[in-house]
Amino acid sequence: MNRYINYIYAASASLLTFIVYVLTLYPSIGFIDSGELAAVCYTFGIPHPTGYPLYLIAGYLFTHLPLPWTVIYKSNLLSAVLSSAAVFVTYFNILNILKNTLQPLNTTGKSKTISIESGKITVSVSAFFGALLTGFIQSFWYNATQTEVYSLHFLFISVIYYYLLAVLFTSGKSNNYLYWALLFLFLGFSFANHSTTVYFIPVLLYLFYLLYKSQKRRSFSIAKYTFLVLPGISLYGLLLLRAKSEPYFNWSNPYNLTNLLNHLRGEEFSHLMFSSGSVFVNNMKNFFVQLPSEFGIVPLIFSFAGLYYTWRFNRKLFTVFIILILTNLIISFNYNTIEIKSFYLSVYYTLAINSSAGIVYLCSLVKLLNYSLKIKIISCGTILALISVAYNYSTNDNSSDYSNHDYTVNVLNYLRPGSVLLTMEYSYLYSGSMYFQLVEGLRQDVKVIMLKFLSAPWYLRTLEKFHNELYEPVRKEAEEYIKAYNSKDPNMSAMLNSLVEKFIDNISKNYPLYFTVDFVLNKDVQNIVKKYNTVPDGMVYRYISSGSGYIADSGLGSLDDHFRRFKPDYHHRQKLYNIIPGMYYENAYYHYRNNNRELALRFLDKSLEFNPDFDDAVKLKNRILSEKKDEP
Repeated sequence: MNRYINYIYAASASLLTFIVYVLTLYPSIGFIDSGELAAVCYTFGIPHPTGYPLYLIAGYLFTHLPLPWTVIYKSNLLSAVLSSAAVFVTYFNILNILKNTLQPLNTTGKSKTISIESGKITVSVSAFFGALLTGFIQSFWYNATQTEVYSLHFLFISVIYYYLLAVLFTSGKSNNYLYWALLFLFLGFSFANHSTTVYFIPVLLYLFYLLYKSQKRRSFSIAKYTFLVLPGISLYGLLLLRAKSEPYFNWSNPYNLTNLLNHLRGEEFSHLMFSSGSVFVNNMKNFFVQLPSEFGIVPLIFSFAGLYYTWRFNRKLFTVFIILILTNLIISFNYNTIEIKSFYLSVYYTLAINSSAGIVYLCSLVKLLNYSLKIKIISCGTILALISVAYNYSTNDNSSDYSNHDYTVNVLNYLRPGSVLLTMEYSYLYSGSMYFQLVEGLRQDVKVIMLKFLSAPWYLRTLEKFHNELYEPVRKEAEEYIKAYNSKDPNMSAMLNSLVEKFIDNISKNYPLYFTVDFVLNKDVQNIVKKYNTVPDGMVYRYISSGSGYIADSGLGSLDDHFRRFKPDYHHRQKLYNIIPGMYYENAYYHYRNNNRELALRFLDKSLEFNPDFDDAVKLKNRILSEKKDEP
């Protein structure tokens, strides 16, 4: 039994976090990349940079398992599986840290030794609670509840750490070569999932210098293992092969080496890195403000106590931690992205795996009714785990969140047959529509066009192949723009504007045309929008020809739409929380201006049903009721 005790502890921590992840799992699509990733995994398309080929393979295999759930639920469940597997590995990482850091403590002038040999259960219990606390960190937990590449990255962080620690703690031993080999092998596969694996490179260089600075022959023996990163990195070749078959979603169209390299380095997002000093300052400020919440506040105290303890008794390991933390923060602070918190995962992980040493350290200093250290650790770990779960549960409980599901499905189902919907917002409706149209076959007669993507040649080629009826009328402008794009022509911007205007003009003449609210309100396209007459029509705006009269049934069908309630406690949920009642209000005001007060009241009731505190809707309803009361 003793032989398997650590596996039992690790599996228990993994199972407990898995249960919590499943209880809080998104039942359908989430936001940002959720819909896109589920769609490209199921259809084996090419996702946004950097391509994530290993996640693509895992997602394809898992979503095609004959399980009795929807594709998106299986895709979300994969994140829970990967994250709980990371917790399993994390247990052994913490165990390794404790075995190599626990030293005699001077508590009251006398030397007190925490004996590993006589306290294996104590060490195992500490590692168990540390693994739980890591799994319940807000960002790890959130990514475990939805389709996202960061769940697999969590697993790779834990695996890379496992071999980093093994390399550090087996220096001079025969199995050290094996650990170096496996470290580079998994590093390569981690690169095949996420580019932030690069944060580990300075730590590797430090370890290499630290362990072999005076052993040149041995250092050459280790250096040859760097080639083991190639099997993982070579998986990017799958993107090149798949792009040649031209899947529907084929971001960057990496069919040749040039396009593939541009995709890997995220050429389209390169302007977001090192964009300004203010971005660095804002990210740094927000990181330190939000850090306590990531841990549930109190557990973070134990993480810092563990770091202090490591500094006292294992300076080499402490240096590894600090190098990784500083590398991650200095690079990530320069990145202007809404997903910035997920770029700090290795920082959160480093702090979290120190929590167990902090628990042992602080509990050994506390004299409480002469309880044994084991009892104090169990009590403390249980309290910390409960605090962490309680603090972050409501934030990460997505089990009833159908907000983007309902919004996307209602919009798609409302549009007239053969219509075109133009949008500027990727993070909810566009990403969501990719899943419902490509995977579930919903409203495939409708074309949802991301107008921002018209600036990307790969997207124009997608239109050419799959929606040639939209592309053919602007072929000349598109080909000229693509040439200008490839040659960096200074007139490229003007040519793009010409292309976009002709593209929309053609659609408005030949198809039912709709705009999402973000398109209508976007300042970058105001010069285009003002050329078109639009009326609110349900959750979107419909183009109408100039001179069209009042449309008495505009938006009428949307009164039957059902939106399940959700809390506006997240950026994108807040947007939808404003858009849904706001669009009902826009419909109401349109009908009110055209003297159809009865229909206006129906839309206002629908708006207030969703958000009873919507002031504009309350005021307009009171005005209409007052006017009706004053009628003779």
